Amino acid sequence: MVELKDVIWGIVNEAGKINLVDVFPILENIDTQRIRYRTSIHFAKLFKLFGDLINERLKETKKNHSAENPREMDENYIKSPFLQMA
Repeated sequence: MVELKDVIWGIVNEAGKINLVDVFPILENIDTQRIRYRTSIHFAKLFKLFGDLINERLKETKKNHSAENPREMDENYIKSPFLQMA
């Protein structure tokens, strides 16, 4: 879980930086400090980490429960709350 800590720390670090866009709103689309770019990289790593954990758990569940379950969760159902937060 060290990787999770690093990713969260990276997001918090980027969110805490002083952004020129707050002072000069006209620069919003330019991203002069590349904060938006680096934050998107951290979020991509976070989604990949969660996706890997979800896939691992789904494989374990399928391996342990061979019977059909009508309420079985799939990867898209589990990831949808994470995508709504972004």
